[in-house]
Amino acid sequence: MLNRLKSFVSSSADRAPATGPTLPAEKWVNELKAQVPVSLPDECDGCDTGFGEGVDGQAIRVGGQEGEEEEGDGFPAKFGVDYDSEMLGSTKPMHRLALISSSKSDWPRDISSDQDSLAFYLESVTRTRPPPSSSPSPAVTEIPGVYQTSESGKLSVLASSVEPFDDPTEEDDTNKTSVLVFPDFKVVSNVNVNKPGAQRLYDRILSPTVGLAGASTDQDTVKDGMESWVLPYRAVVLLCSHKTRDKKCHIAANLLEQVISSTLSIHGYTADTTGESLHDLPRSERLESIEGGDQAVKDLLRKAAGASSDTRSHGEGSKEVGVFKISHLGGHRYAGVMIICFPSGSILYYGRVTPKACVDVVEKTILRGQVLPEHLRGGGNLRRDPGKTLLDW
Repeated sequence: MLNRLKSFVSSSADRAPATGPTLPAEKWVNELKAQVPVSLPDECDGCDTGFGEGVDGQAIRVGGQEGEEEEGDGFPAKFGVDYDSEMLGSTKPMHRLALISSSKSDWPRDISSDQDSLAFYLESVTRTRPPPSSSPSPAVTEIPGVYQTSESGKLSVLASSVEPFDDPTEEDDTNKTSVLVFPDFKVVSNVNVNKPGAQRLYDRILSPTVGLAGASTDQDTVKDGMESWVLPYRAVVLLCSHKTRDKKCHIAANLLEQVISSTLSIHGYTADTTGESLHDLPRSERLESIEGGDQAVKDLLRKAAGASSDTRSHGEGSKEVGVFKISHLGGHRYAGVMIICFPSGSILYYGRVTPKACVDVVEKTILRGQVLPEHLRGGGNLRRDPGKTLLDW
């Protein structure tokens, strides 16, 4: 223990203050290369051009307006990102992430403080639940912040900018909303915003004892209207924009959203920033009406990702990426912070993401399924066999 402490103090003293994203310690870079599909920085990644290059060399503006003072990374001058502390491992394991639709990009400091909110009701439901037993860790070297979601029983509840939607044929005037669930990569509609609604959502969708297909049936849907679908996206990007918690996140989220959307467009993809594509999902693909359990749901997820069920090849899949704003997820000193979720069940937590870095985030992570170690805070279900990416199972 003492030797490790001496080593840490020595390495910290020798390290000059950083002015941009840096790789984790060499030990962790090597472990990431052995266990996770990574893309290491190119030699010119630190070049201060103020622009990224997309297809055929098309320039992508990554800063503010012309004449506006900004840093070389595209953020306003003196933005104040922590580039010195160790970022890898700054996330905590969780089993599921529930994003409550709100149409907003800022919320009260504590989203569960509103006693008429679904966040409040979910907190009251989970508070009375005994902690579930976790699965044993795999026999591999543990990388800080990198975990399997099956190892945790924790539920993380956040608010999102997604526009709520429900069944327009429902005559019930009960307040309802929709919820995105990861790593399941699904959306649940017609969730009643009350204690019984939160209880049903937890028991059928969010509980660690429930599988990928959920525990709802057609009979349940007839009874209360709650139903779910696989998300129609290649990936989902979640940008922390919680201004009430930290203004940097709010500023960063707006800039990052613009660059991500522009870069996706250059590559022939569209960004859904409101959840509009969730409003007209085929009723024939409701998970409650599909037979085959978890395997049938995995087939739908592979379709969204463009992955074959028996090979590592990727077809077209969905040409749309969900890009939404969310409430505080921790680590705002590393702004911009984001989560990237894939149909395969992988969840990436990134930090120190600048507008300039978004070009690589899109081209290498979202479109190729590769992890950028210099931005990695942690993540769930990231380990892959050699040659596979986060787009693979």
